[in-house]
Amino acid sequence: RELNDPLKILPLFQKDMIAEFPEDRIMIMPFEQGPPFAAPIEIRVVGPNLDVLKHLGEQLRFLLSEIEQVTYTTATLSGSSAQLSVYPKDNKLALLNMRNQDLPLQLNGKLKGIDAGSVMEGSTEVPIMVRVNNRVRADLDRLTTSTVVASGSQYAGYAGIPLEQVADIRLEPSPANINRHQGERVNTVSGFLLPYTYPSLAIAEFRQRLESAAIVVPEGYRIQFGGEEEERGEAVGNIISTFTMYLWLMVAVIVLSLNSFRYAGIIGIIGLSSIGLALLGVWLSGHPFGYMALIGTLGLIGLAINGGIIVLSALKANQLAVLGDSEAIVLVVMDSTRHIVSTTVTTIGGFLPLILSGGQFWPPLAMSIAGGVAGSAILALYLVPAMFTHFSRKDARRRMANTSAAVAANRPAPAVLIEAPLVESPER
Repeated sequence: RELNDPLKILPLFQKDMIAEFPEDRIMIMPFEQGPPFAAPIEIRVVGPNLDVLKHLGEQLRFLLSEIEQVTYTTATLSGSSAQLSVYPKDNKLALLNMRNQDLPLQLNGKLKGIDAGSVMEGSTEVPIMVRVNNRVRADLDRLTTSTVVASGSQYAGYAGIPLEQVADIRLEPSPANINRHQGERVNTVSGFLLPYTYPSLAIAEFRQRLESAAIVVPEGYRIQFGGEEEERGEAVGNIISTFTMYLWLMVAVIVLSLNSFRYAGIIGIIGLSSIGLALLGVWLSGHPFGYMALIGTLGLIGLAINGGIIVLSALKANQLAVLGDSEAIVLVVMDSTRHIVSTTVTTIGGFLPLILSGGQFWPPLAMSIAGGVAGSAILALYLVPAMFTHFSRKDARRRMANTSAAVAANRPAPAVLIEAPLVESPER
């Protein structure tokens, strides 16, 4: 085994821990990217009845455990705790002139206690609670033989009647906790994966198994997906909404600095093309397009348009280039090439350590930025001059047409020679 490669050793280590300690839950967690989440896979079953929620949760948990990459599964309603249930005997309570609610009130007073006032110790007020001793509270037999008193009883020396005579007392399992999601009862089934396993692939396989399984979801119940998928979508949405605002500010600055919507459109084309080049770099590296790759792609846009702005500003400053002169445009681009190539090489060189030995966290970000910067340099040196030449020559032709029209309009009208016929005078 290669001890220096956690991508190979951690999944094997996780399997060894499962085989060595089957009764414990030991998870080997690598350093991950993206927003935090309780479990990579979360399936929420929402509905009113706890028994139905528990039954559906167990079915989904079984399907989830059949996926090879899943190590452990849990459900919030799978665990239970002991609960003392008291079922009143209505007939006997009626004979004693007692109501059903009298039993829980008296039991609450015995177990939790009744407020009996307070005592002052110096400047501190200490409350006084009256309840049965701990031996009765901890022993089920003692509690069932403890007495309850009928309301309004006036018999002298009346100590009450044992609780077991007026109610059935059972020790039953109950849910350890009842969770709610947006005000509704929910049973959350969680799944944990082997290290370096993509949750999206495991969720896709689970969806296929869920469609093929004959699990009937009753009316009023629904299944929702959370975990890494939900947190990632929320985080990406927040980033995109924030980035959109700054994108409009960036567009305004470029338009004002270049004083042209057409030239700003050229820069915008470079920015959009750099996104595709960043995705190409991540794809060529073999890394997934995750949270860090998205951050790198969005941060790349500012770097990518820098080269295009430099070339475009240099072309606008040259009068011959503005007129569409090919030789002047070539000279300007060659003069800008040295600066653009040097900045591109230094930028990529700065990210090489992260690309070569950055583990699984930094390489997606580094590859997205490096790939986009390399491609944007090519766009700045080839696409920008070509589009600038097109617009410059189009403007030059328009100016020539306008000039010709103006000259034609201001030219004096040509003289017209009219030959009048000779008229002979009559002879005198």
